[in-house]
Amino acid sequence: MQNTKFNPPLLQLALLLGLLGYVLNLYPIPLFANVELVIGNVCLVIVAAVAGPYYALLTAFWCAAGLYMSWDSLYPFIIFMLEALWLGYAKRRGFYVFYAAIVFWLMVSPAIFMLYASLYTGLTEDHIFFIVIKQAINGMLYASLGCLVVLLIPALFRLSLRQGHLRRSFKQQLNYVFALLITAAMLISSLLYNHTYLSNQQQIVQNNLQDSLGSLANSVERYLKTHQQAISNAARWLSLSNTDKDHWQFMLTRLNQTYPNFLTMLIADHKGNILHASPASMLKDKPAASLNVADRDYFREALYNQNDFISDVFLGRGFGNDVIVAMSSPVYLQENYQRPQAIVEGSLDLTGFSQLELPAMQREDLSMVLTDARGNVIYASDTLALTPLSTFLFSPSGNFYRMSMPMMNLKQTSSQVPEFLYTRKELNNQWQLYLLKPFDPMLSMAQRQYLTSVALLGASLLITLILSSLLAKSLTRPLELIAQQFRQSDDKPRPRWNDEEITTEVHQLYEQLKSSQQELIKQQLQLEEQVALRTFELERANSELQTLAERDALTGIYNRRFAESQFKQAQMLCQRGEQALAVVLLDLDHFKQINDEYGHLGGDASLKAVANLLCQHFVRETDIVSRYGGEEFLLILPMCNPLKVESHLKEFASKLRSTLITNPDDGRQFTLKTSVGAVIANAAFSGKIDSWIKRADDNLYRAKSAGRDRVICSIIEDI
Repeated sequence: MQNTKFNPPLLQLALLLGLLGYVLNLYPIPLFANVELVIGNVCLVIVAAVAGPYYALLTAFWCAAGLYMSWDSLYPFIIFMLEALWLGYAKRRGFYVFYAAIVFWLMVSPAIFMLYASLYTGLTEDHIFFIVIKQAINGMLYASLGCLVVLLIPALFRLSLRQGHLRRSFKQQLNYVFALLITAAMLISSLLYNHTYLSNQQQIVQNNLQDSLGSLANSVERYLKTHQQAISNAARWLSLSNTDKDHWQFMLTRLNQTYPNFLTMLIADHKGNILHASPASMLKDKPAASLNVADRDYFREALYNQNDFISDVFLGRGFGNDVIVAMSSPVYLQENYQRPQAIVEGSLDLTGFSQLELPAMQREDLSMVLTDARGNVIYASDTLALTPLSTFLFSPSGNFYRMSMPMMNLKQTSSQVPEFLYTRKELNNQWQLYLLKPFDPMLSMAQRQYLTSVALLGASLLITLILSSLLAKSLTRPLELIAQQFRQSDDKPRPRWNDEEITTEVHQLYEQLKSSQQELIKQQLQLEEQVALRTFELERANSELQTLAERDALTGIYNRRFAESQFKQAQMLCQRGEQALAVVLLDLDHFKQINDEYGHLGGDASLKAVANLLCQHFVRETDIVSRYGGEEFLLILPMCNPLKVESHLKEFASKLRSTLITNPDDGRQFTLKTSVGAVIANAAFSGKIDSWIKRADDNLYRAKSAGRDRVICSIIEDI
């Protein structure tokens, strides 16, 4: 039975469960990344099962409103309200709600979300696929829980029976209950397992990142310290040696050969003029302006502040246009140990940092970024495609992802879909070292886990359906045997059963049914005799009622209702034979005067005489003679000759004029005249009898206006 009328209790139930779903959906349960478990939609499934689609639509609105407050997205309104209509109508059509939910989340919802994502989001295909999987798992979980609630609460179960009109077999019911239990148990256990597994994997990744970052940071600092120490030792050796300054070129060249990660090395005097350089060939043909470094930070820090110095990244000049990091130390001469007289500088080749990337980083798909104190890129792994000296720009992302590590985007900075997990460390010289790991492998791992859950669920449901079918068969077999024992036909032998397969309760049921059957057979025979008698009486009464319904009580000819009901059949008969059809209206002239002069008995006698004369004059089986009302008669003449209808009607009018009618009251005799209006046309003229009667009535009016006692007949040739 369907709820076709407004039902206040169901409306209250839908509103109450909708508000409950709103509260529950305000706090979805976070799992991994952006996976959140939505439980409030259990209320939606309950209302769809017990109240139908329109009440479920109200509940779905409130459930979606709760998620809108959490997610700030209109998508829940679209998908949940469509789900409410789908489940509600499926229930009314006799389908199980849970099976309808499986079809919705595996077939309908993916198409809707892909369309929505392509139009309104910038999600990648991997993220879209992942979201489709998690939506399907979440939808099937809360659908199974909602259906179980309906089955376990008697009041809700009784309400749900009103929505569906199909009687279920025991096998179907058992399969359905097992499917609900297995789905709920499998999905809950798989979600808990996946949550634990992915959390552990996340912790492993975080530990690996931290360990790798620590090792890499130590390597970078050792690398810098080693080269800075080389520059410092060279400056100290030059300060303490008595070697002639002309010999410094040889020493500088040897030092550069020992430390090839220096692109260039130079010695500048206290005015910034370059005295020596390695490679020495770079000093040839250089303009004087390019041979002075007094404006460089590494010169000023070493000479004036007398510090060992490591610069930020900058663009070199004079000796090339490479992006470099400069390391410098002051040089003291014997004549003045209080103030440096020169500096030693080495330009570090930034590609040398690639030697520090650990083999483990390549195996685990890790990338490094090294920035100076100003945030400019010193070195970045090739996979990141970052240019040295460029500003390291990234945007924090993954605000809606539950992860223990920070996430960033380098390319799609406006997207909330994370590109990298990362960790960072500040080095002793205020440089920043970042270690990045792509987020996609974590997402792929989660996809595999959830796909495995879906596959296991499918296999479990298949096995469950097979086992529950076998169980249902074993439980219903004794009942089927009893049913076969009491079948009506005796043309086949009744099956025999083993006492071992029949329980005590079933055997007692069989004995009670057998006793009841004998009593029913006795009562059946008595009822059959009474039914036969009543049937005969009813058939006779129905025949009389049919006559009253089709015939005019006074004249005995057909009444107006019957004539109009037979018009369509007569028209179709003419159309098949491409024959003409005539509709005729007769109206007795001055009939009121006859009633006034001879009384109603005289009027009744007149109507009977006209009816008898019509039946004698129009004798074909297809002709329909009826009383239209009052003193009017309606004739329907199918398959007529258009050229002879008018003469036939005039012949009838002539017979009527010559017919003497005797007044039953006083024996006086009188005659009648009639006016006739007729229309003759192809049967396709109109499918409505009113159109034919109007044409005939127009002709009847013309006959009356022309003096009565006339026949006016029109033939419609152009249809």
